[in-house]
Amino acid sequence: MLRQLKISNFKIVEELVLDLQSGMSVITGETGAGKSVLVSALNLVLGDRADRGVVLEGAERAELTATFELRDNAEAQNWLRQRDLDDSLGDGLDDSAQCIIRRIITQEGRSRAYINGQPSPMADLRELGEMLVDIHGQHAHQSLSRADVQLQLLDQFAGHTDLVEQVRSSAESWRVLSDTIQTLQANVAEAEARRDFLDFQLAELQSLDMSEQEIIELDQEQKRLARASETLEAGHSAYQLCSDGNDSAASSLTRAIQQLSDIPDPALSATIELLNSAQIQVEEAASDLQGYLEKLDLDSGRVGEIEQKMEQLFEMSRKHRIKPAELPRLLNDLQQERQQLESGDERLQQLLDELEAIDKLYRSAAAKMSASRKKAAKKIAKQVTERMQGLGMAGGDFRVQLESLDSNTPSLRGNEKAIFEVSTNPGQSHKPLGRVASGGELSRISLAIQVITADHSAISTRIFDEVDSGIGGDTADVVAERLHELGEKNQILCITHLAQVAARGDQHFKVLKQVINGQTRVDLTELVVKDKTTEIARMLGGNAESKQALAHAEEMLSKVTVNTG
Repeated sequence: MLRQLKISNFKIVEELVLDLQSGMSVITGETGAGKSVLVSALNLVLGDRADRGVVLEGAERAELTATFELRDNAEAQNWLRQRDLDDSLGDGLDDSAQCIIRRIITQEGRSRAYINGQPSPMADLRELGEMLVDIHGQHAHQSLSRADVQLQLLDQFAGHTDLVEQVRSSAESWRVLSDTIQTLQANVAEAEARRDFLDFQLAELQSLDMSEQEIIELDQEQKRLARASETLEAGHSAYQLCSDGNDSAASSLTRAIQQLSDIPDPALSATIELLNSAQIQVEEAASDLQGYLEKLDLDSGRVGEIEQKMEQLFEMSRKHRIKPAELPRLLNDLQQERQQLESGDERLQQLLDELEAIDKLYRSAAAKMSASRKKAAKKIAKQVTERMQGLGMAGGDFRVQLESLDSNTPSLRGNEKAIFEVSTNPGQSHKPLGRVASGGELSRISLAIQVITADHSAISTRIFDEVDSGIGGDTADVVAERLHELGEKNQILCITHLAQVAARGDQHFKVLKQVINGQTRVDLTELVVKDKTTEIARMLGGNAESKQALAHAEEMLSKVTVNTG
């Protein structure tokens, strides 16, 4: 609930502090005294657009601060918690939680806002404000004619909060999934063309059937075989020098060993041994060289085969603009992309199955909510009509029309919209509320609905700005009773011209406009019992100082005390 509203340098208010309690509070004052300034200030705190004209003349800036107690408002507490706007809040409902909203407007028209000391955009003020205060009047802030508000009131009255959330969440999930599916389906033709092209490329690459290492080895073998003739010639020549013929190294070593062996000198033994070792090594080298040359002769037949294979590799590498050794890696990449395309088809089917399941969930919840709304529409129509009869609208009739939505697409609000219709006089046809009811009638109908739906709304502060305009007599008594009844379950702040309404207030504030040093200023005073009697006497239209007016006021207050005591 609203605990305090502090106003500084706003319009014709220099300094003003309004401390509120629970129950019903009333604000009275002469016509033009400035009662509407309070509502204007609160609306700015809750995110209304401001201009520099609201700043008190001569002041640099206007400052407005509202302090709310959030003990019973779990929605507002969660909103603050989700945005880290109050670190003092725990995970659960906090009975001591408060919220302070501050708004500053400069002479230049610039505006700043703070929620619990942290800078916040106007959109956040408006969103939070909708959870804290409901303002009812005959002018700009009257929302009862809006279709979304009417449906919300009906759902609150029906009390099917779980169904509302099921419908909203399933419709939102359906929308997200549907968008994803549409994106995937839009790429189906492109994906099919890409899949065909990949199949063609994969077939070409798979026909090579070679690993990266095999390609490297094949390249090396081709280079080796390309030099085969030069290698053969040099190899045979080397073999001849080593072992083939009388002039070979092996034959020369043999002769040298024989000649030295014929010399009977032990000193040559080591030399002969070295020559024997050299002869053995030369013969082994010649044998290895002969084996190499024999193999080289056999491999030379693969030159054509290898050149053909390498030509295929180079052609494929030029096509894909990569090196031949990188072809196996490309094959692997294309295979993975092909698998992803296949999984994309599986993903699309999975999403279609999920969409069907969510659609069934939505249809079931929406159907249940539609049935609940139909029952609630009849019930609320009957109760509002009964209230209208006692609020000076004898013969008036209220009803709720549920109009089905044409679209098959799941809606966040369900399968229908609600239309509040009213006939203000017998014999008149029912028409939408905002087009047939006058400002005063709209306010009284709103009051009737608020009384009926109070138990189903999380908003605990309701402000009625002259909803009693244009009524009097017995109707004024009933309006006063209904407002006080509403105040038993909510915090009510009522700006009124009716003595009957003022007499019902648990708190009574009087707005006084006065001229101080040539400047018009507005002040606010909380009235004690004696001053309240005087103010009620004034509102009754008599002389507030006359014994008759005072007696009438005292009688009215005493009746209220008896009735509420």
